[in-house]
Amino acid sequence: MDGKVAIVTGGASGIGEAAARLFASCGATVVIADVQDELGEAVAASVAGGGAGTCGLTGMSPEEMEAAAEPHNVLRGKVLKAADVAEAMLFLASDQAAFVSGHNLVVDGATTAVNYAVLQSVGL
Repeated sequence: MDGKVAIVTGGASGIGEAAARLFASCGATVVIADVQDELGEAVAASVAGGGAGTCGLTGMSPEEMEAAAEPHNVLRGKVLKAADVAEAMLFLASDQAAFVSGHNLVVDGATTAVNYAVLQSVGL
């Protein structure tokens, strides 16, 4: 994982923390994004040997967060909402998805594609 960057949302505890620790132990640089600021910083400090840091958006209004994300958004003008994920879940539970099996449906507005502008904006 040398030379790679893992951005772990929810990395302050639970599965996210385990993922952050594993990626760091394998040599990746880890960025932890979590609403639990103090825990996130503690985890980042404890895995910093592999290179780790936190990315905080606390104190921002929803509008400010959307404005900060928009330049890096692949789907211009569309911000992922919880309802988007819920609608995808409803589709997968419906009869229309009867032939969809064994597939991970990624509902992220194409953010799983590496966006180098985002990495540069957080100093990576």
